[in-house]
Amino acid sequence: MYQGVAPDPAVFQRFMQLAEPPKYKASKITLEQLYDILNTNYITTSVRYDTLCITSPNINVKWNKDSGEFSLSGTYGL
Repeated sequence: MYQGVAPDPAVFQRFMQLAEPPKYKASKITLEQLYDILNTNYITTSVRYDTLCITSPNINVKWNKDSGEFSLSGTYGL
């Protein structure tokens, strides 16, 4: 899970590459959309004896417009 804060909805809109400010509390995007947003072809991290990568086809996006907090979560594995 990745958590962040974007107190201005315009900042979150720009980060998520949305056409207009978000009107949702929760949404899903595809893994390919996340890769486009982050300008990468993969997301991995090393663990003790292996490497974890995102295995879910969709990423959950949660946005709290009052506090500006957002989170991106999905399933990961080896």
